[in-house]
Amino acid sequence: MTPHRAVQEEENEIPEISCDFAFMSTGSEEETEQLKMLVLLDKQTRMVAATAVPSKAFEEGFAAKALADFAMYLGVTRCTLRSGGEASIVAIKEGARAQMAPRGIAVVMKESIPADHQANGRAESAVRAVKDQVRVLYLDVCARSGCKLGAQHAAVTWLPRHAGNVISRYRLGQDGRSPEERR
Repeated sequence: MTPHRAVQEEENEIPEISCDFAFMSTGSEEETEQLKMLVLLDKQTRMVAATAVPSKAFEEGFAAKALADFAMYLGVTRCTLRSGGEASIVAIKEGARAQMAPRGIAVVMKESIPADHQANGRAESAVRAVKDQVRVLYLDVCARSGCKLGAQHAAVTWLPRHAGNVISRYRLGQDGRSPEERR
């Protein structure tokens, strides 16, 4: 296969957005609540988005709206939504598909086998990257403010979104470009 053909096939490929949940505690002993996040990754650009969610349940479509908004931000007209087969994430994808249809975005759903975490490996590595970045940002906020913040504090629930933006704008790939530059 010639390099030109590989580029053509990549351009014709349907954009794929991988989805997964992530959970983090803020480390305080008295806190039992964890920060729950939805992490999204675009396969082609390697752009990452994350948002804090109230729970893994569908709850008023907040997570589905975040997923639909991410697809709109990427500027896709069709895409594949890939995730594990867990019922809660499938419901979020269904909600996102319902929100994307009126916007003219065609969606193909793909689920991996629930017990196979490697099948959704891209999302798993995006989860690790987001968790690492959230941890760095959280420790910085705590150091600057001089106090520990709980997982449900407004500043902490904003951190996943900022972490996704930082990764997408400033983390360079092997090609020397950031995901934002590839978009």
